[in-house]
Amino acid sequence: MPHTPTRPPRLKRSMRIGTIAASLLIGGSIVIAPAVSSAVTIQPMAVIGHGYQQIVDGKLAPLGSYQQDGVFLYCGEMHKIGPWTGTHKVGNQAWPGVSADDNARVSMVVETFGQRVVAATRENQNMHAAVQLYVWDKIDHADFVKDGGERGIVAQRAPADQHADILAKLQTIRNAAKDLTARPAVASGKIVPITDPATKQITKVRVEGLSPADATGTLTLDGAVFADTGTKTITGVVNGQTLDVRQMLPDDAADYTVKVSGDFFIKDKTAYQGQIGYWESGTDEQKTVGPGPKAPTRFALNAQQQVSSIFSPVAGTQVASTYVKKGQQFQDQWKFGVASGSQPWRQLADGSYLPVTAKGTLYGPFQARPAEAEQPPANAPVASHATVTTDPKTGPTGEYTATGDETAKEGGYYTWVVGIDQADQSERTAKNIPAGYAWNDRFGQVAETHIVPSAIRFNTSLDKNQVEIGGTFTDTITPSVHDGTWIRDDEGKRVAVKLRGVAYWTPEKPAVSDTVPKDAEPIQTQYATLTDVEPVDAEPLTLPKDKTSGFVSLRWCIDDRTKQFGQMVEAFCDQFGLPSETVEIVPPTITTKAQPTAQASAGDTVQDNAHVTGPIPADGLDTTFEGFLQPAHITKAEQITPETAVCTPGNRIFTSSKTTVITKAGVHPSEKFKTDGVLPDNRVIAWVETSKVGGTDHQVSKGVCGDVAELTSSHKPAPTPTELAFTGSGPMTPWLIGGGIAALTGIAIYAGLLIRRRRDQIAPVDETPSAA
Repeated sequence: MPHTPTRPPRLKRSMRIGTIAASLLIGGSIVIAPAVSSAVTIQPMAVIGHGYQQIVDGKLAPLGSYQQDGVFLYCGEMHKIGPWTGTHKVGNQAWPGVSADDNARVSMVVETFGQRVVAATRENQNMHAAVQLYVWDKIDHADFVKDGGERGIVAQRAPADQHADILAKLQTIRNAAKDLTARPAVASGKIVPITDPATKQITKVRVEGLSPADATGTLTLDGAVFADTGTKTITGVVNGQTLDVRQMLPDDAADYTVKVSGDFFIKDKTAYQGQIGYWESGTDEQKTVGPGPKAPTRFALNAQQQVSSIFSPVAGTQVASTYVKKGQQFQDQWKFGVASGSQPWRQLADGSYLPVTAKGTLYGPFQARPAEAEQPPANAPVASHATVTTDPKTGPTGEYTATGDETAKEGGYYTWVVGIDQADQSERTAKNIPAGYAWNDRFGQVAETHIVPSAIRFNTSLDKNQVEIGGTFTDTITPSVHDGTWIRDDEGKRVAVKLRGVAYWTPEKPAVSDTVPKDAEPIQTQYATLTDVEPVDAEPLTLPKDKTSGFVSLRWCIDDRTKQFGQMVEAFCDQFGLPSETVEIVPPTITTKAQPTAQASAGDTVQDNAHVTGPIPADGLDTTFEGFLQPAHITKAEQITPETAVCTPGNRIFTSSKTTVITKAGVHPSEKFKTDGVLPDNRVIAWVETSKVGGTDHQVSKGVCGDVAELTSSHKPAPTPTELAFTGSGPMTPWLIGGGIAALTGIAIYAGLLIRRRRDQIAPVDETPSAA
């Protein structure tokens, strides 16, 4: 609808206007003024700026801008008269009933497109006409549609040949404004440093409450770096984002302020609030629209927080090896950290860690495992010391080996106590730990305890130095402690020491040595347990029956098959062949004497005799006798020697039908063997005695075939004496002859009884072996 001009109520500056509307060309614009009295002074009018106007139904119908005080304004109400009487700016405000975003869009369009003036008049006219169409569409939409929208309005108010260009420009304006949103008049937001409750360190930074909410920005840290990048600056930060940070103190500071600055911006190069420039005219004249207020497109946020770099270093330790042998060094593994609630370990700008010095004291030896306590006992013995200073490169992230300045010398328990004292630190480190700081770990922790094995030694002694075959003897073990103490277990008892003793047999008396000779034969194993320094008797040892002579020597060692070996107790063996640990196996001495002569007549017998002296085996002796008939050409005992005698199964004529069991010393005859029909005249028998350990096949003695004492000669029975004719010798002659024969026979028997033989493995007891 065309505007209806009316008379202005007052004038701000004088000008004469004719009663007929005069056309005045101002800067290429058409100015149409209403008719007024020549005597009335009116205010400056809002003049037509750029655009078109037509007389529609006898009324002026403009399409374009007005100009007031150098600003191009646009009608906000289509069906009211224009601001002919002049207009003034009320301020910036939202057009009633229009959204904040549309207010911002109108403001942007009026400023960006509606203030544009170029040399080409048509360009200006068409652009301002397009701006007016956009303004009506947004803030007076109902009348805009009622008048036919942009096409209907353009058809009424603009030259036909300009319609297309005006509509094209309107589309350009719409495209430019469609995504624009109203921005707040004042940008705001917060940067919130977040502190770890335990360490009191700033560990995170959060951006929140940004307005505009879609602003993005760059954060810059002072006194910290971003954990993910290690840099002080990070870009692309958005609302609600939380970033991890790591404090980085100035090298010379202990207390300082961490600062965070943020530079935020929005994507629009120019931003507008949800308002327009609001202009008013006379009472009946319409309100006009000018550029509204802009919104900030870039804003800054800042935050800071006072922090401290004072940290409380501590150390955790673990012995490198629980068990340490004498002569070895004590070693402890140390790992460093900070106490609960402490600031992190101080790092310098180059990333290095402040070095911290810790000192360790090793207490011991103790007989029993020490009880855990806050402090060592008064007057606790000190065995060693160690000092470690952390590496600036690795600081608390590395592991350190602390080596004691003394080696292990005595058996027992040893435990470390590690301490960190401000007085032991460098000047820079001392400034960054609490004043008077002194920390130490607990005494007696299992993880910090070494065990040096006890040196248990022992002397041993057998209750015998000689023993019979298969005999029994007992070993007595007397322990002692060497270099230190006898370690006690967790129950307070001395650690039980298991011993293993091995009995070795040798044919000859052994020499004392630290090792067992290769030819020594192990024959038995014994065990014993030591729990005190009092002597202990091992279980009695009974010799095997097959060892009928020689020597047996015991050697004891701490049993290496027990868990205490090498851990709680040192390895130790006594020497081999010690006289106190050696016993001689003494067999019995057996001599034999056969019946010297025998007859082969009916009822006659012959036998052998064994004379036994010395220790008898515990199970006695089983003795048998055999007689061997010598070849026929041998008729006298004097013809036989051990080298010429023959004793084989083929010429054996006598053998014991049962064993003679000997359990005590003395003379033990064989059974009587019948000679009738077995023993020829004028022959010789060679006897062989065999003795074995009772109930076994283990031989103790065996006679020698052809031994002179073991020969029996056979002869015919002597004829019955008859009285011979006296031949001149008188009646005494036969008696003298018989007496002489008897005397000679007696001498021979006496000589035979004196003949002794040495048996293999036999030593004479009460007779001279060489006697004949």
